[in-house]
Amino acid sequence: MSIHHHHSADCGQTPVVLPLAVITVDSYGILTVTMDGTQYPPPSPTTPWSKARFADLIETLTPDRTRPIRVEVHEADGSTFTDTIHASHTPRAHPTR
Repeated sequence: MSIHHHHSADCGQTPVVLPLAVITVDSYGILTVTMDGTQYPPPSPTTPWSKARFADLIETLTPDRTRPIRVEVHEADGSTFTDTIHASHTPRAHPTR
């Protein structure tokens, strides 16, 4: 009895590849950020990303939370954690002013 494993390259689903933000924290709490391998500078060169501004950074990386992103944080002590920031289910609706 022989068993044949059939693997089709197209199984009807495209794998979802999320944008990847890599955040490296130095010993002073300053963050270096890349998005899909491209440097992601802070809005102002005189105000670097820092751990205190982490929420602002996430908000900037996920404008209006229209799509999920993966976030990988490398701490100065060598620890790493990964999280997925999910898109919110209700897009923001702002009336035009």
